[in-house]
Amino acid sequence: MKKTFLYAVLMISVVNSSFAIPAKPFKLLANKEYKFFDVKLFDEQQSRVASILSKKSYEPIKSLSNSKISLKATLDENYKAKLSWVSAVGKSAKLYVIQISHDRETFYDLIEVKVESKNDERSLFTFVDPKMYVGTKYYRIMEIDEEDKTIIYAPVKMTLDAVPAPSEIVRCLQTDENNVIHIKTGDSRLVPILTTETGMGIPCDYKYSEATQTGVLKPLYYLAGGNYHLKVRMGNNEAKYVVSVNDLEGMQF
Repeated sequence: MKKTFLYAVLMISVVNSSFAIPAKPFKLLANKEYKFFDVKLFDEQQSRVASILSKKSYEPIKSLSNSKISLKATLDENYKAKLSWVSAVGKSAKLYVIQISHDRETFYDLIEVKVESKNDERSLFTFVDPKMYVGTKYYRIMEIDEEDKTIIYAPVKMTLDAVPAPSEIVRCLQTDENNVIHIKTGDSRLVPILTTETGMGIPCDYKYSEATQTGVLKPLYYLAGGNYHLKVRMGNNEAKYVVSVNDLEGMQF
């Protein structure tokens, strides 16, 4: 799944803090498309039956493919994990248990979902995790039938790399100055970090203006052509942008 952002174009040239470098035009593409969310459904061959830490003792059996319950794993509008599934054909389930794991080895109960339908009627169920996690988490569904036998469905791997900031909160603005990146934000606690693609930090000056509610990020040395990552931290959340700096002399319009 991908999140697409609007492009903002800014012409910049960077001056080294210790010695002058001739001004050179560059093109800055901010808020480039960034892949931040990934879901992987394991099938029955790939899955392993992990330790069950359910509140009740049920007899575990081999895990099954999620296709049997048409499981869908997505994010809701608040970037929280959302699981939707239907009761399996021909099964008389009385209870579902949603579990979570940080390592795919040990699973913990999140919630029990009671089944109201009868007479083999298939029902649609939806669960939204009340917490938002950045990183990788594993979810799985346990089904308990009328005879208290347990069916374990294969785990779902959900990876949220970063929470994207809305474009109206964090965006690059055009400016008459050639050596800064303007970030429009009403949060003075916002912390921007500019890094290379490999994660090496780039020294920058950052100042926030209460009057304009704008942060100004100024790299302290020359940026060679290539891609950079702009990370914006707001409390426990982090948004990421891909910044491409291209030498205009080699570009064709």
